[in-house]
Amino acid sequence: MWNGTWSLRVAPKVKHMLRRATNEAIPTLLNLWRRNVVSSVSCPRCNSACEYTIHALWICPVLMVIWEADEISKPFEPRLCSSSMISTRLRWLPPIPLSYKVNFDGAVFKELGAAGLGVVIRDSEGLVIGALAERIPIPNFAATVEALACRRAILFAKEMSIFEATFEGDAEMITNALKNGGTNHPEFDHVIQDSLVLASAFRFCNFSHVKRLGNLVAHYLAKINPVMSYKFGSSPFLMI
Repeated sequence: MWNGTWSLRVAPKVKHMLRRATNEAIPTLLNLWRRNVVSSVSCPRCNSACEYTIHALWICPVLMVIWEADEISKPFEPRLCSSSMISTRLRWLPPIPLSYKVNFDGAVFKELGAAGLGVVIRDSEGLVIGALAERIPIPNFAATVEALACRRAILFAKEMSIFEATFEGDAEMITNALKNGGTNHPEFDHVIQDSLVLASAFRFCNFSHVKRLGNLVAHYLAKINPVMSYKFGSSPFLMI
């Protein structure tokens, strides 16, 4: 690999940059967080993902304009084309190595006076570590269901002894409230505050918004069997 890198016809500083990127020696927010320099790893450009090396150099949506305008992007096509960028925003993407992604969603069953919560935990290889489908009494406001789903997702991660995770949902109102440290909405601000308190116990915790197509597993878990609750994790699939 290094023979190929050093033989490239590029400036020496570019070669050194590639070497530093490969060895995680670039001061991304994630690397700084690992050294207790910063407290947040959320990318300041797109504010929607963790700033690790690949994100900081290539896949941040804000950088796509630069990559597409430069001739250097051509060998990467179609991965870096506009249509690919749009599909990346829609589909589920795995978390960074040695971390987990926890997707959550809520559903309302007005005819039953109940709501459903769906949570799925996957590792960096996309393997399901745990999942749950839970029924709760229906709250007064629909967005409260999404906030409750997020709080349940954080609790479920703690039950699974997971303390480095990205929590991802398709309700932008809720993810924005979590990123901003709260909201003035009287119906679910207390749930947001509970979630933030729970999240403070994590070594690494990030909140992210994704479109429905990237949250389908949690969405279907929230909608299945509204009269029962199910959970599986380190033990076999259990009925609660």
